[in-house]
Amino acid sequence: MDTRKLLIIIILWFILSLSTFLASSTVLATSVAFDTFEYWDSPLNHGWRTSDPTYPVFGYNVGVGRLQTLVDFAEGSRVLQVQSIPSVFNQLMPYQIHNSNLIDPQTGNLINKKVISFKIQAPLEVEYFAMFQFCVAVVTTSGENKVLVYRPVEGPGPMLKGDIIEVCLGRQYQDGTWHLIARNMDDDLRAAIPGVGLKEVRAIMIRGNNYRLDDIYFHDDLEFMNNHPPELWRIGPQFATLFVPFRMLIAARDPDGDFLDFVVTIGGYGAFGSNTSNLALRLPQDPNNPSAGVIPNVVLMQFVPQVLEDLIVTVRVTDGLLSDVETFPLSVVNYPVSGINHPPLLEELNAAVARVGEEFVYDVLARDPDGDIITYSATINGLPSYQFGPWNFNIINPITGQIRFTPFFEGKFEIVITVKDSRGMITQGSLPLTVANPGTWLNHNPVLCKHIQNPQVARAGLPFTIPVEFVDPDGDKLNYSCNIGSVSERTDGAQGAVFSFFTYFPGQYLVRIIAYDERGGLAEQAFLLDVQPWWSY
Repeated sequence: MDTRKLLIIIILWFILSLSTFLASSTVLATSVAFDTFEYWDSPLNHGWRTSDPTYPVFGYNVGVGRLQTLVDFAEGSRVLQVQSIPSVFNQLMPYQIHNSNLIDPQTGNLINKKVISFKIQAPLEVEYFAMFQFCVAVVTTSGENKVLVYRPVEGPGPMLKGDIIEVCLGRQYQDGTWHLIARNMDDDLRAAIPGVGLKEVRAIMIRGNNYRLDDIYFHDDLEFMNNHPPELWRIGPQFATLFVPFRMLIAARDPDGDFLDFVVTIGGYGAFGSNTSNLALRLPQDPNNPSAGVIPNVVLMQFVPQVLEDLIVTVRVTDGLLSDVETFPLSVVNYPVSGINHPPLLEELNAAVARVGEEFVYDVLARDPDGDIITYSATINGLPSYQFGPWNFNIINPITGQIRFTPFFEGKFEIVITVKDSRGMITQGSLPLTVANPGTWLNHNPVLCKHIQNPQVARAGLPFTIPVEFVDPDGDKLNYSCNIGSVSERTDGAQGAVFSFFTYFPGQYLVRIIAYDERGGLAEQAFLLDVQPWWSY
C-alpha cells in the first residue's frame, strides 16, 4: 500500500470517527454551552469584560484583578480563575466581570432557555473574607429588566429587592471543592414575583474574588441532571454443552425508559478462550411486524462452544451515557445440560433506611430463568428475643416479594432473603437496614443506598453525570464534596447527589464522593471512571 492510499484511509477513518462523535453529541441538542473556558489566551478576547478600574484608586492598591484560564486537574479541563489582591483593609476586594454576548447559536436570537448551570469552586467562609455572586440579567414576560443574583451563602429563598432577585444557595458550596449548580430561572422569578416568568437572558455578571468557574450552560429543563444508569439483572453460573447452541436472554431495566445497547464478550481466565464478541442479538417486539422495532431492554446471547473450557462472560449495557457491567462464569461440558435447573436470579439488594414507628416497604425483585414458580422468605438476624414487636410474623409476602413491616427498635440489622423455585433451587441475598429514631440525641451516619458499578465509562469531550443515592437516617440535611469533578444536590426531590465530570483528558480516574451531615456523620462512595478518547468509539 502506497503512502497516498494510506493517507486517504486515515482521513476517511478520522471523518468517520468525527461523525460518530458529533452524532453522539446530539444528547446535548437541548443545551447551549455559553462558555466552557477551553482557551489559552485572555478571557477578555472571548467576550468577557471587567467593570473594575485599574490601580491605583485614590492612591491605594485596590481594584487589581487577575482574570485567566488555567488547567485544573480536579475538574479535568481548563477553567476560569479570578483573583484580586488584598486592599489596605487586608481584605480581598471583589472583581466584576460580565459578558453580554448571549446569542443562541442554534436560533441566532437571545437565549431564552429557562435553566442555567455552572460549576464553581468557592472559597471557604466566602461571606466573610471573600465574595461570589453569579448574576443573570433577564427580561421578564412582563417586559421588566431584573437581575437574578445567586450567592453560595445561607439565607431565605428567592427574594425581590428592587430590580434584584437574591437567591441564597446555601453554605454547602463553600468546601473548596467543585460543585455543579443548576437553577430554573423561571421558577426563581415566579417565586419572587408571582405570575412573572422568563422571556430572555441579556447578560451574565460575576462579582467576587479568589474563585474558579467552569462550564456555563443554558438548558431547556433539568433532565440533564436526572439521568439514571441502566441496571442489569444479576446472572449466576451457567453451563453449555459442547457443539450445542447456547442461548440465554439477557435483560436490563432503565429507570428513565431509555433505549439500551448491549455488548457481550466471551473470554477465558487468561489469554486462552473464545474471545468472541458481538454475541448480542436484538429481538423484535412483534415478529410479524418488522416496523414495530426491537425490544429496547432485552437481547439474546447465543453462540456454539467449540472447546471444553471454563469461560468468563462480560455483559455491558449502556443508555449512551451511563452503563452497568456484569460478569458470570460459563462452563462448557460434554454432557447435556438442557434439563439442568438454574437457581432463581435475585436483583441486587440496596441498603435501606427505616424509622421507628413508620411502616417500611421494600420490593424484592427476582425471576427464574427456567420459568419456574418462585417463592420468597426472609428473616432478620442479630435481634434480641422480644415477646412482642414486628419481627414475630412474616415480614415478606411469599408470592410478591414485598417486605412490609413497622420497626419498633433502633439499630442496624440485616434482612436475609431467600428465593426458592418450585424445583427446590434457592438463591440468597442480604439487605442492610438502618433503623433510626429521629429527634433523639443519637446521630447516625448517612447511608449509601446503592453502590455505583465499576467501572463507569465516559467519553472525552462529553459531560458525564450520574446520581449517587445517599440517605440520612435522622433526616438531617446532607452536604457533599468530591475529589475530582463536581457534585450537587438532586433536583428530583430525592435525597442524594449528582456527580458531574466533563473532561477533555482521557484516562482512568478514581472518584471519591463524601456525604456528611451537620453533626459529623459521613459516608463515602468511590468508583473508577474510565474516560476514553472520543475517536475510540
